[in-house]
Amino acid sequence: MKKMLPGALALAIIMLSTTAFALTKETFKLSSSAFEDGEVIDLQYAGPGIKGGGNISLPLTWEGAPNDTVSFSISMVDLTDNNLIHWAVLNIPSWVTNISRAASPWYMPYACSELRNAFGTIGYAGPDPEKGSGPHVYEITLYALNRTIDIKGNPSFEDIRHHVFGAVMGKASIRGKFENK
Repeated sequence: MKKMLPGALALAIIMLSTTAFALTKETFKLSSSAFEDGEVIDLQYAGPGIKGGGNISLPLTWEGAPNDTVSFSISMVDLTDNNLIHWAVLNIPSWVTNISRAASPWYMPYACSELRNAFGTIGYAGPDPEKGSGPHVYEITLYALNRTIDIKGNPSFEDIRHHVFGAVMGKASIRGKFENK
C-alpha cells in the first residue's frame, strides 16, 4: 500500500528539495554519525515496518551556515519513491548545530515544529521501502532560513511556498541508502 502525505506539504518539500540555491555557500555542510554520505543507513534507523527496524531518528550535525541564519528546517525524502517524505522539521533555532540520535519526537530543540510525514505521524519515520523494491536513496536536507516560519493548521502549497521558499538562504544535503531485502 502506497503511503502518501497530504498534497500541499509534499509538493512544498519536493519543491525545496529539488531547487538549486545559488546562495548556498560551499562551507555549509551536513553530516551524520550514523552513516557516511552515499553509504547505507543502519537498520536501527529504519521504520517500524522493517523487521528489526527501531525507527530511531538520525543524528545530524552541521556547520558553516550563512551568518544571517534565523532558523533551520529539515526534510528527509525517499528519492527512489517519488520524494516520499519521512521527516520535516521547521523553526530549529539558529544557535542549534546538531540533532541528537533518537531526538524525534520528544527531544527536539526547543521551539521547533515537526510536521506530519507520509505515514501520517508527526516526526521522524525511518526508511521503510517495500520488500524487494531494491535500494532506495534517502536525501536529508538542512535549509538555512532568514526567518522563522509560522504555519498553522493544514497549509496549502501556496501557504508553504509563500512562507518557506522565499526564506531559504542556503542548503546542505547528505544521502543514505537502505534496502528491504
